[in-house]
Amino acid sequence: MFYTRGCRHTTMLFNPDRPDSFRHGNPPRLPNHFFSKTQFGDEAASKAVELLSAPVAPIVHFIWCNKQHFQFQNYLSVLSAYKMLKPTAIHFHYTDLPEMDSDGYYQFFMDLRRDLPNLVLEPVGSSSACSDMVNDKFSFVTQLLNKDGGMFIRENVVLGESLLNYRKKKFSIASTASSLDVVMMEKGFMDSVKPALDFSQFLKEQEAARFFCLRHVSYEKSPEFPCVFVFQQIFPSDTWELYSDFGKLARWLARGSMEILKPQQANHTVIPNIVHYVWLGSNNFKYFSYLSLLSALYVLNADMVYIHGDVQPHGVYWDKMKRHKRVTFVLRDFPGAIFAEPIVKFASHASDYWRGDLLIRYGGIYMDWDVIWVNPIPTEMRRYDTVACADFVPTGAFPDVFNMGVLLAAQGSQFLRYFLESYHHYLDNHWSYNAIHMPYKVYEKHPDLLHVDRHLQVICAMGLCHPVWNPDFKKPRSPTLANSPFDWRTDTLAMHWTHPDPVEFASEESLEDSITMFAAIGKYVLRKAEKELEKELV
Repeated sequence: MFYTRGCRHTTMLFNPDRPDSFRHGNPPRLPNHFFSKTQFGDEAASKAVELLSAPVAPIVHFIWCNKQHFQFQNYLSVLSAYKMLKPTAIHFHYTDLPEMDSDGYYQFFMDLRRDLPNLVLEPVGSSSACSDMVNDKFSFVTQLLNKDGGMFIRENVVLGESLLNYRKKKFSIASTASSLDVVMMEKGFMDSVKPALDFSQFLKEQEAARFFCLRHVSYEKSPEFPCVFVFQQIFPSDTWELYSDFGKLARWLARGSMEILKPQQANHTVIPNIVHYVWLGSNNFKYFSYLSLLSALYVLNADMVYIHGDVQPHGVYWDKMKRHKRVTFVLRDFPGAIFAEPIVKFASHASDYWRGDLLIRYGGIYMDWDVIWVNPIPTEMRRYDTVACADFVPTGAFPDVFNMGVLLAAQGSQFLRYFLESYHHYLDNHWSYNAIHMPYKVYEKHPDLLHVDRHLQVICAMGLCHPVWNPDFKKPRSPTLANSPFDWRTDTLAMHWTHPDPVEFASEESLEDSITMFAAIGKYVLRKAEKELEKELV
């Protein structure tokens, strides 16, 4: 994939300053499962070559009307045509190409453009193609299919089989009184039939093979319903652990496997109990940073803490901690670019990149300096390959996003390798896209590679804390911290203050003079540390 910063944004070019021009998720290669012999419950799976001799040509047509988001059910629809019907071409007729949301979530159409070598984009000028009147739509579709033969599939219809028996007929249709779901036609079929006044009359007069698409996502495969019309928006996460045939079908289409998609624990610990921080620039080591480091040493009980940075911290608290036998400063040059794209606007991008790189190389626990541990990590959690937590921030169309200010991973983490590959589409001018949104897009592609633990951290911003295990966690919280709906001692492993820093942590005096929940957390860390700190300083 090639792009340049000098090009103006078009639908064909990647614009490095706009999420709505993105395409990403997997490495740029044809997915292996697109060519797998394994089929979803179709008796014709082992006889795929028979599809070539059917009277209905292996040509598929979709019609896309108006500027709208290309959603996951639309993605499954096109994939079902590609994998079930094995067409020579998929013609995507459009009045306007699918619209990307400003947050860059709806990239499913871009995925198809990247992955389907036989996808053909064709603008359509006829108003009847997008008519709400079924007679007009039917007229357009039949004229389209009469020319070359083939199959029309509605953009929300997902096929559950190859439809081989229907492709052996000259004309087959799945429809209701008000919509066309699937139309299959031999080339020139309309030349030999008597014109009808309307759609319903035509079906009465012709010997059409009729079938129906079930209108419910609880679809169970049966000869009576070889397809399903998905009438509401669904997300990939809705299908990962769905036990119905539709769940199996969706997973097979999108991933090539019908298995339930969830991360598995190893039978031994794979994430080492070592901590990685990133320190950029010449900065004073604040009291808040001191508390964070103490929590890593005496609450988390880290075996070692590595602080990676381009300049050592300075200040009285750093002078105290730099002598600690479990603390090591690792000098690293500031990463001025990511995949040769310069880091200019936000220095935080360097930290976002480093955390993935460090954990892939060494494994362990990454934490931001505004994180304080209140409990150690259970051994069971460290048996997953990678662990992260959801964030509460507004996400637009995204079902979820991740806050990777606390991140656990084994050395060589496959999830983080995909995450770093996503930086081929790096936005220097967008502070959160690569760090918060992109991990979720990778997760959608690989839900079995990341364990999401919503109790890993509680994120606090503007004085309000947001436990993301609550169903309504994205709603504003009460400013009265005494009424906070969680117990920091038992409900979470870490507290994370994104903005601003709590006034309680401004100094040792501020902490001792405060009686808030935040102060209680700071004092808890101090009490845990003070018994052992002097013994370990050399």
